[in-house]
Amino acid sequence: ELIKNSELLQKAKTDGKLQVMGAVYDVETGKVRFLN
Repeated sequence: ELIKNSELLQKAKTDGKLQVMGAVYDVETGKVRFLN
């Protein structure tokens, strides 16, 4: 949704300068686990 509404982000993604990744943040450990 965020990328759809932003021409700047759309262009960065198209140009290969932006990659969107899913991740889970564990508040107990402070670790971030990236999703495939």
